This record gives sequence, C-alpha cells and structure tokens, in this order.
Amino acid sequence: MDSTSLNQICRLMALCARVGRHPRFEQELTRQLREFTAWEALPAQAELHGMGPLLWHHLQGAAIPESTRRTLRGLYLRDRALNQVHTQTLLELLDLLGPAGIRPLVLKGLALAWQAYPDPALRPVSDIDLFLAKEELLPAVEIMRQAGYRFEDLPACPARLPKGLNADSPTRNEVSTHIELHHYDPAHRI
Repeated sequence: MDSTSLNQICRLMALCARVGRHPRFEQELTRQLREFTAWEALPAQAELHGMGPLLWHHLQGAAIPESTRRTLRGLYLRDRALNQVHTQTLLELLDLLGPAGIRPLVLKGLALAWQAYPDPALRPVSDIDLFLAKEELLPAVEIMRQAGYRFEDLPACPARLPKGLNADSPTRNEVSTHIELHHYDPAHRI
C-alpha cells in the first residue's frame, strides 16, 4: 500500500474513532470521503486496528463501494456476535462467583463496551478482564475450575501468585472466551 492510501486510511480512522457526531464531524467526514480512494485497503486496516464496527457505524449511510460496505458490516456483525458470547460468559461467571461473595470489577473492553458506547458491538472485545481482591483469587479459581474453566500456568505454590491468571471458558456457540483475572498484592509490587 502506498503512503497516500495509508495516510487517507489513518485520517479516516482517526476521525471515526469516536461514537458521537456533530456538525464539524459531518463536514470533515464529507470532505474526507469525497477525496478518499483507498477503499480496497480500508477493511483490512480497520480490522487490524479494531475499527471495523466504528467505521461501519459512521459510513453505513455514506456513498461507499458496496464491497467495502459489506466487509465493514460483516466486521460489525461478527463483533456483535462475539460480544454477546463474551457478555453471556461474564454474566454466568458473575453468577458462579456471587454466592461465594466474590464480586470482581470488570475492566477495559467489555466494561467500556456497555458503559461508553450506544451499541456494545462498536467496541470489539477479545477477552474479559476481571480485578479481584487477592484473597478472592484462589477461591475464584477453584469455583471456575469446577465449572469447566481451563487455566494456563497455575502456580504450584499459591503463596506467591502472579499479578494475573489466564483462563478459558467452556465453549459456547463454538467460542471460548479468554478471561484474565488480575489482583493487587501490596506486598508483591514487582
């Protein structure tokens, strides 16, 4: 891809890296689309940078090539389906941990998708990040293991836990959700 195409794509993605629209946004979008020529390369770059759903959101009513429209819509629909699976996994996990009094804080992607976007599908999510109190981590791991979650690299000595543990949920609709359990131990700041 030549530098002119990459520059056009980067400018368009930077403009569309927001949900809200306002008159100045509309003017700039109209101007950029009038001059835009990198349609063939746009979907791959949007996917690379997690911008497919937001670009589809902003460009769905614009006059763009049909192949680009279909691809961006496909990225949106895929991320919507994945976010639904991740959300269902999160709700089930919270139901599993709740009776033990474990109420993790949901961090980053999925929390932002539901709190900062009018449509959670506009925020692609690749995993679930949870923050727990240190004393909740091992009980949470045991509850999750009994429910079929698979853990990577569990330490042999639970006295010195890493700052994060990785798990994969049981498969749902042919998708397994990756989960990162984070905790903070003030005695272990490395």
